[in-house]
Amino acid sequence: ELQGQHFGERCVAPNLGYLSLRYPVQGLLQYADTLRERNVEFYSAPATLHIAPYGEMKTFSVRSPDGAILEFFEAM
Repeated sequence: ELQGQHFGERCVAPNLGYLSLRYPVQGLLQYADTLRERNVEFYSAPATLHIAPYGEMKTFSVRSPDGAILEFFEAM
């Protein structure tokens, strides 16, 4: 007799393996351009974020074929 909402349709995590991996890169925007040229779909578009305690960071992410989030970042 419990009530609630079903969020299964919004769940996109992989069923096996890593949920996410982060990679530091140099030339992040150039790397993003290369992926765009290869028709890679972005999970999150390139953006600048403040990440404590590191400060301003450029970042974007894509999904791997099995659903893991691959995030790339560069300190500014």
